[in-house]
Amino acid sequence: MKNFLGEDLYWSLKFYSNLKKWPDINNPQFFNEKVRWRMKYDQNYLYIKCADKIKVRDYIKNKIGEKYLVPLRYCIDDVTDITNEMDFKNSVIKANHGAGMVMFVNDQANITDIKQKLGQWMTYDYTQESNERHYAKIVKKILVEESLCINGKPPIDYKLHTFQQNDGTFKFVLQLVNGRFNQESRGYYLEEMDECIWSHGEGHHQLDPELKPKLKEAMQLSKKLCEDFNYVRADWYIVNNNIYFGELTFTPGAAASFEFGSKLEKIMASYWQI
Repeated sequence: MKNFLGEDLYWSLKFYSNLKKWPDINNPQFFNEKVRWRMKYDQNYLYIKCADKIKVRDYIKNKIGEKYLVPLRYCIDDVTDITNEMDFKNSVIKANHGAGMVMFVNDQANITDIKQKLGQWMTYDYTQESNERHYAKIVKKILVEESLCINGKPPIDYKLHTFQQNDGTFKFVLQLVNGRFNQESRGYYLEEMDECIWSHGEGHHQLDPELKPKLKEAMQLSKKLCEDFNYVRADWYIVNNNIYFGELTFTPGAAASFEFGSKLEKIMASYWQI
């Protein structure tokens, strides 16, 4: 359908179907309109570096320190570099050039299956699917990180939508993702984190009040990561009272993930000062 209608019309129809309004990215009033505007007109060279899940590690190290990085086990340039001596057990494997290419490996790792999946990732053109052009300029590689899973389950993902205002202050929307890749729940909180203002999924989106100090700390870290941008989504994990960086995202959902609801879409658009 996308190939028949063309990228712009296909996205516009999807936007209208979800928000009952024809999009206007030249006068954006909704968050996804601003994401789409960035995709078409804003090609900051730092998006390439910081969306690269390997190169961003140097950016994080320089900005806030390497203690927030998940320990890296391997960086693989080519699937043929993988040997039987490599230890993939209890790790998380990711491709650096897009979203969704994540493999949680338990202690029953099968090297043949791993190589087959990674070979598919290395030939996958993520930009062809998403139209997020900065990913096309990333040299494809594989990274293998230590697992942060608890009892085999991924930790809660705390996504901080970070908006730098024209006066240098910041506004935040916290997106809590629990049960990822299984019975997923999502809850959305404003900076005060007093109440969930929007949610969907399996209902496991309540924020642990004891983690608020750590999330406030993550907000301060996100400010430093957003110094070069007017908007970025910084993802964090909190495991054993330690904060770990996940990734930086500049065009969430390729402007086609209508998960926020119209009210929150408008709030987030008002926070994003282009």
